[in-house]
Amino acid sequence: MAQFSDFPNEIIDHILSFVPRCDLPNICLVNKSLQVSADPLLYSTILLDWHFFHIPPIIPLLRTLLQRPELFAYVKTVSLHGEPFPSRPETPLLDMTNIALDDFIAAIERTQAPFTDYWVRKVRLGGTCIEALAGLLIANLSKTTRLAINHNFINGRHLIQKVLQAKIFGPCQMPPFSNLKDIRYYQNRDPSFARYNVIFDDAISLFYLPTVTHISVSFWNPEVFQWPAGEPHLDHLTSLDIQWLCDAFVAKILSLTRNLKSLFWTWHFENDPDDPWDSSTIDFDNIVAVLSHVKESLRFRLDVGPEEFEDWDELEFTVLGSFSGLRDFDRITHLDVPLTSLPGSGPKPLPLEQYVPDSVEILSLPDVAFCEGRVTEDWSGFGADDIVSVIQPLAETYPTTLPRLRCINVFDTKTGSFKRDANLDARLKEISSGFDVQLLPYELPGPRFYFGEG
Repeated sequence: MAQFSDFPNEIIDHILSFVPRCDLPNICLVNKSLQVSADPLLYSTILLDWHFFHIPPIIPLLRTLLQRPELFAYVKTVSLHGEPFPSRPETPLLDMTNIALDDFIAAIERTQAPFTDYWVRKVRLGGTCIEALAGLLIANLSKTTRLAINHNFINGRHLIQKVLQAKIFGPCQMPPFSNLKDIRYYQNRDPSFARYNVIFDDAISLFYLPTVTHISVSFWNPEVFQWPAGEPHLDHLTSLDIQWLCDAFVAKILSLTRNLKSLFWTWHFENDPDDPWDSSTIDFDNIVAVLSHVKESLRFRLDVGPEEFEDWDELEFTVLGSFSGLRDFDRITHLDVPLTSLPGSGPKPLPLEQYVPDSVEILSLPDVAFCEGRVTEDWSGFGADDIVSVIQPLAETYPTTLPRLRCINVFDTKTGSFKRDANLDARLKEISSGFDVQLLPYELPGPRFYFGEG
């Protein structure tokens, strides 16, 4: 009778693809042949979740990878994820009892990074050395296609940023990212320590990765925008998600992205005294001019308002211009902008067909309340009746206007103003003709970092 290990590799690989990930280590213990087949599945995705009540098992993982360095070639997806720690003085400690550090230190020294001494000191700190070990993991990645790093691995920490920059610019003996397509690097703003938010130099260096097609990154506006090594070549970039960066600096990036297909841009207007480019003026004409760099191929989202909803009340702006120039962006298929920003500085939204390109298929309209230069969480000047009055004329003339429209998503913010109208959802469905209208809860954009299994 034929042994299972005698089957063709294609059949074995197909069967193992149905085995739960948690059972793959046991498969590796059966025999050497099955281990060879199971290893690529077991190590293809690495997810390390670090938060106050959970320490990731990075020590046994990294020890195995360093003892068998050929396994690094199987690592395709890495996500270093963690919710920000609560406002407490202590950091959750890694249990380093009876842990030999010699292999880790030797691996660090082999990188020949200019900050090796600093790196080794971080490892020797013991319980707080997770970032140093995570940096060692990143240092040895070469065939990885998707990499996500956020929050706890970045906030107030510098080692991972140093490793990334060494892999990008050198000098070091770390393997370059030869297959990386998707890089996501996101940090929540830290309200307690403003210096932790100064991550522009770290974030902008990611644009020098030569094979990446998608970048998702948060910034803090610098006093001066400067490329660290001359203007990068960004023809390979097709998708971009930018958080916090102001329009003047976004323009400098978009001017180099000749093949961008999708842009998700979140710029919070907060009049922050620590941000030299945070402005109390919203100029829609200027935003359209910034986006004109990629008007030939663009999916666009803009969030307007402060990052925290409790700060919305009576936040004042000077509002200039309008989004009427978007009508010329004839390749936009997905458009997501606050409904009340479409008319610009006017108090009443004008017909959507005066602002939305005919090419749009999915139109998303958050009910961000801002009128006559004021954002407020309880704006009585805009509500359910206004939503109906905006969409109904479009429904009556469809498909003459916006002929490719398939769906309008109307997002209700945490103010719940639409929830108080129990009939709104039914009214929206009643007036729609040829396209769907959905009333959805609105969520602030955040990291979308997990790829694959959780």
